[in-house]
Amino acid sequence: MKNSNWPYNQQFIDPKATKPEGKLWPKITIVTPSYNQSEFIEETILSVINQNYPNLEYIIIDGGSTDNTVEIIKTHQKQITYWVSEKDKGQSHAINKGFEIAAGEIGMWLCSDDLLCENALINFVLKHYNGENKLYLCKGYQIDKESKITKEIPVSKIDTISKLLDLPAYWRAKNRDSILQQSVLYPVAAYKEVGGVSEGNNYTMDYELWGKFMNLGLQVVQCNIDIGMFRWYHGQKTSFEYKATKELVAAAITLLNESHIDKGEKKRIQKSITRYWAKFRYHQLRSIIGIKRRLKKFTNLFK
Repeated sequence: MKNSNWPYNQQFIDPKATKPEGKLWPKITIVTPSYNQSEFIEETILSVINQNYPNLEYIIIDGGSTDNTVEIIKTHQKQITYWVSEKDKGQSHAINKGFEIAAGEIGMWLCSDDLLCENALINFVLKHYNGENKLYLCKGYQIDKESKITKEIPVSKIDTISKLLDLPAYWRAKNRDSILQQSVLYPVAAYKEVGGVSEGNNYTMDYELWGKFMNLGLQVVQCNIDIGMFRWYHGQKTSFEYKATKELVAAAITLLNESHIDKGEKKRIQKSITRYWAKFRYHQLRSIIGIKRRLKKFTNLFK
């Protein structure tokens, strides 16, 4: 759980005192893609370096920020394994650049406005990680611009490729059961094996990556432990629902075609995806028509 002064406080678990007997701490890689997020990035950086994790690799890939992001990074560069600030092709490209040089056993990416929970990495290794190549889904929180918790996000029930692809039943159900990207850890070697995130996917690259992992055969492990905090506010990329949904549907179809699901189940899921997209577009169209009607009524008042 996020304390009111995390990640600015200095109250840590002593890793030496809690180190598993006879076991080495696995190297964990955290990659942060960044671009003009000076309002939040220092808090993100502190939430990583203040983990007090004894075998951490922290990589920041900045896309050539024009605000004071670079100055903030330089302030903490002694505790950052590698950082660079140069033009790139977008967030997905930046994430892949980071993992190209990653040497960790297991890792994740954390955007420059999100946070890790206090002692997340040490608790993960002590309670759940034993060196197995699996996809670890954990729980976390949604926070606002002031870093206040607005919602607890439980561990997703999605543990198979069929559930991931059945959009109306899970990912886009009424009570959405999507996977919290800020609370997922995975083998770095598997990330590289599947080719990382798709650089043409700007909104749902995480969804597509989970599908790639599942199609690769990674077993999903659901861990009831706090790992990450997702910052939500109006105007950020995830607010553009139409574009995100279009990419989500395209990714689901690609993953379905690449999966080893039997023909009958594939046919059922294909129909489910098609129905979902048709229903979504219908409601989008009705919304647009409704807006136009309201605008027409409003303009008629001044005629």
